[in-house]
Amino acid sequence: EAAAAEAAAAEAAAAEAANGSVISSGMVSLAWSRSASSNVSGYRLYYGTSSGTYSDSIDVGDQSAFSANGLQPGQTYYFGVKAYASADGTQESGFSNEVTVTMEGG
Repeated sequence: EAAAAEAAAAEAAAAEAANGSVISSGMVSLAWSRSASSNVSGYRLYYGTSSGTYSDSIDVGDQSAFSANGLQPGQTYYFGVKAYASADGTQESGFSNEVTVTMEGG
């Protein structure tokens, strides 16, 4: 069964069409397409200040949009999303496309 959950997570294609936009100072709105897999339990948003290197993550649950706040003005952030297929969130898909957002100000 663990192998089936792992395969389901791998097929999840977390967020095929992820996108983001600045909505206010220090806040960005992100959205993605839901996985077609019926085994997906939720999504985890990863982000950081270097492309492909995500220093932080947020479990956003079973939703396909999220507003991240507390981001630094003038800083560029890189975001990726993974779907997970297990109750404890350990069986994850690969990353979505990467979304780059530069915050206003700074």
